[in-house]
Amino acid sequence: MTQVEWQRACEHFPHLLEQAEQGEEVVICRDSHPVVQLLPLSPPPSVSLTQACVSANKDEALNAEVDEWQGLHKPTLPSQFR
Repeated sequence: MTQVEWQRACEHFPHLLEQAEQGEEVVICRDSHPVVQLLPLSPPPSVSLTQACVSANKDEALNAEVDEWQGLHKPTLPSQFR
């Protein structure tokens, strides 16, 4: 948890906002009393979830390419073997 006085928070707000977006609790104080807490609206995605999504998208794209390739290159038998 990061705790800062409001004057310092004003000077470093972009950095504090970034910290909160990453899931860290940021508390802004006035005269050493907590008055505001910065939290993200939703939790940051975990690395494993992000990697799983990327991997799934790659697999889906690869499968689509294979399906397309197989559709374009269907083997045809000579008429004597049909």
